[in-house]
Amino acid sequence: MDLVVAVITYRRPELLARTLESVRGAIDAAGPDHAIRIVAVDNDPDGSALTVCSAVPGVTYVHEPVPGIPSARNAALEAIASHEGLVFIDDDEAATEAWLRELIRTAENYNADAVFGPVVPLLPADTPAWIQRGGFYDRVPHRTGDIPRHPATNNVLLTPGALDRYRNERFDDRFAETGGSDTDYFSRLKAAGAVFTWSAEAIVVETIPPERANLRWLWNRNVRLGNMTTVMRYGDSARLRAMAIGVGRVCFSLPATLVAIIATRRLQANTLVHLPRGIGMIKAAFGKSYREYARSSRDRL
Repeated sequence: MDLVVAVITYRRPELLARTLESVRGAIDAAGPDHAIRIVAVDNDPDGSALTVCSAVPGVTYVHEPVPGIPSARNAALEAIASHEGLVFIDDDEAATEAWLRELIRTAENYNADAVFGPVVPLLPADTPAWIQRGGFYDRVPHRTGDIPRHPATNNVLLTPGALDRYRNERFDDRFAETGGSDTDYFSRLKAAGAVFTWSAEAIVVETIPPERANLRWLWNRNVRLGNMTTVMRYGDSARLRAMAIGVGRVCFSLPATLVAIIATRRLQANTLVHLPRGIGMIKAAFGKSYREYARSSRDRL
């Protein structure tokens, strides 16, 4: 299988260098039967990743100055040849040695169009204990061969055949500031008949920075998730339904969180996150979007 590993990056030079080196190691471990190359798509208007990319052998640098991760993801789609598949990994992640080998093996064994893998969080040493014990960075576990519940671009292989069949599909720029363009993209592919599967062994490790290991960031992220999901799933035609579900989540979260605290003496993500997500849904019902990825006016030039 011929592949392009795309690393979308935005002003993370040190993490990017680590990601690129880990991908090179995974390419070596995948063996000589696969032609695999690396493309780094720099979404910084200033092109700040060029120096890092130039220092790593075998990396093709692509500059996409139009702000927003949908534009950068689409630049990656444009960078592949007709016979190549595409693998996405984020610039704050490190690939394990078996990562690419397992993605390819699973794609072949399950005749899949897209293979997704686990992202294991690496929390800072000073992360508050309640975050670690409460599972606030835990993701839904899957077994190899399962259909993933929340497909995303942080660890995915799209086969050459899939990209050929769905060549007209692109990431939607409407989600540049709110996030969710990958959810939208994979929803369209699935509706068109794409076969998705999971590879439990294709692991990448995500570095969680200290500024994200706190209540404020977790709260805002979950407000955005509830907000974005509502916009995608319900739209303007079902605002009352979205409002009702959002209120229901808030009403569930408060007593459920209290019960969890009494029973376990700790906050639990599986009860508490319904509160900010419900609030995000209510905001969406009133036509308000949460723009986590909005950039300054300077970055829009």
